[in-house]
Amino acid sequence: MANVQKVRTRTIGYQPRQNVWREVRLVPALQLAGVWMEDAGFAQGDQVEVVVMNGVISIRKI
Repeated sequence: MANVQKVRTRTIGYQPRQNVWREVRLVPALQLAGVWMEDAGFAQGDQVEVVVMNGVISIRKI
């Protein structure tokens, strides 16, 4: 894994979610995929820790 930091820009989309009363609500969604994740040391089956703060989402392999 190279110790190279690269900034990626993505757009937050929306995904429909249905609750137990069958009410549908659109919630923010973000999909991450690409060889760059493998280059950063992430592989299929890895477990990750997601830390959410105001305006920041941090993802790290555990």
